[in-house]
Amino acid sequence: MGRFTFRKAWEDTKFMLGFVWREDKKIFLYKVFTVLLATAQTLFGTLYIKWIIDSITATGDIVKTIILIVGIQLLFFLLYSLSTWFGNILTPRASYRIRNSLQNEFVNMAMKQDLQCYEDPEFYDNYAKATRYADTKALDFLEIIASAVQGILSTAALLSVVSLVSPIMLIFAAASIVVTFLDQRRSIQLSMNHYEAEETLNRQADYMKRIAHHRQFAKEVRLFHLHKFILWKLNATFREKYRLFCDTNRKYWGFKYGINCINSLVITPGLMIYLAVQAIQGAISIGSFSMLYGITFNIAGELSQIVMTLDKLKFESEYYVSHLRGVLDYQPTIENQDKGCDVEEKPHRIEFSHVSFCYPNHDRMVLKDISFVLEPGKKMAIVGRNGAGKSTIVKLLLRLYDATEGAIRFDGRPMEEIQIEQLRRCFSVTMQDFNVYAFTIGENIEMDIPGEGSAENITNALMFTDLQKRVSQLEKGAQTYLTREFEEEGVELSGGEKQKLAIARAFAQRADIFVLDEANSALDPLAEYDLNNKLMSHIADKSVVFVTHRLSTTIMADEILLIEDGRIAERGTHTELMSQNGLYAEMFYRQAEAYRAVEEAKAYE
Repeated sequence: MGRFTFRKAWEDTKFMLGFVWREDKKIFLYKVFTVLLATAQTLFGTLYIKWIIDSITATGDIVKTIILIVGIQLLFFLLYSLSTWFGNILTPRASYRIRNSLQNEFVNMAMKQDLQCYEDPEFYDNYAKATRYADTKALDFLEIIASAVQGILSTAALLSVVSLVSPIMLIFAAASIVVTFLDQRRSIQLSMNHYEAEETLNRQADYMKRIAHHRQFAKEVRLFHLHKFILWKLNATFREKYRLFCDTNRKYWGFKYGINCINSLVITPGLMIYLAVQAIQGAISIGSFSMLYGITFNIAGELSQIVMTLDKLKFESEYYVSHLRGVLDYQPTIENQDKGCDVEEKPHRIEFSHVSFCYPNHDRMVLKDISFVLEPGKKMAIVGRNGAGKSTIVKLLLRLYDATEGAIRFDGRPMEEIQIEQLRRCFSVTMQDFNVYAFTIGENIEMDIPGEGSAENITNALMFTDLQKRVSQLEKGAQTYLTREFEEEGVELSGGEKQKLAIARAFAQRADIFVLDEANSALDPLAEYDLNNKLMSHIADKSVVFVTHRLSTTIMADEILLIEDGRIAERGTHTELMSQNGLYAEMFYRQAEAYRAVEEAKAYE
């Protein structure tokens, strides 16, 4: 990370405030009035006691003193009312709207990052940090600047009062300022060092806590008796955090004690003696004595606030804006919806021509010289052992990644030239690592804002996958929420039901090309066979790509690609590959034997 400079801080500040300015310019006006009113309150609050004491000692007139008190209190009330209106009513309302707009903007930005960004640990770390508080940080910068300006104005006003009443007091003010400045600098520096050292430990501790309570880990925590191990790991992070705390605490309070000694034994007695002599000699009034004593420490307090504000600006600039700008400066090469040609309305043809692929930040080629053509309406199966590269072909087919070498053409055009959102709308997809969301069943199927025909589309998809009977038994039907993440009455589906839901999701999209990546792995062979037959009858005119390790599915394919070590080792129809008596035939016979063994075991039971 580059060395911090005020120029960089100012550039980062303008960068962040630009988001706020674009969303709502009125909030800047509200902040100006809030700062001016706060400065006026500080100034009049300092002079308040002086005016009252001087009125009492100079005139002794009770009526005039009461009128003065009432007048000052009315002035304070007016300042307070205006400050409350601007600071606690208008500004929060504007902030709420801005946060919502910024949240939408940053979340939208986050979902447009290329998938390869997730392969870069440093980028993903910055990405996570930047988006976690993106909607609040822009407003934080506005608060920081407003606080700094208010501190500067208040300090200038107080120093002006001191210079008019007793210029020599500026020496005591300067001494108090220096001591306060050193105290704040030391405190903030130690705090920042402590934050940096503790950040990794906090992440480790949070991870252990998540393992302890998250449903994802609940079964294994109990099955592997992880209670003592997790507590041991958690306590190890606590001991290290405690050691850091003790070290920082010792350094801070050792310095703090020295600062307090200077304040208590030098500055405060010197100030009191000087003011007492001035009051006895009649150079200042009793009211001025009280005001000057308080104002000296008020100036130090205001300066302390300015120093803290500037250090906070430095912290936000170094630890937040740098991460955010690193994400925003990244220009997606794939997830760019504004570029590319439109997709023509016709049956689509896809061609892989000598395609090789290596994942970002890796050296090994996952795919090597892959070539095939998926003609409109044809059914293609891609098979092979785990890790052979089958799912990687699907990722390239859907342009989640771009090929490292070779070309992929969609309707004769390089895939890179086609508008990405339109391209993907041509595919109905079920991935092997699909997700079930804490939405309603219907929302999980349509994955879109409900519109006309949604209910019918959802019902058809449920009937297609034989989930309609299960859903109809639920009190709220397709409006039932899945998981108990947010709803106590949420439903938990079995593995097979979840997979059927994922297939229903693909069916509901009704695209021209179906891509099923291990779509039936959680189904038993009979359920898989029935679903495949139904699928083929409903999408007979559409192109289909099966990625599967179950070779019973491949019998229905027009062409089968057997992937071995990233290459196409065998290709042809089921009959052709069986006649070759190669790896495909060997895998098919082994699976057939395994299925027979399972059936015999069931019959025996």
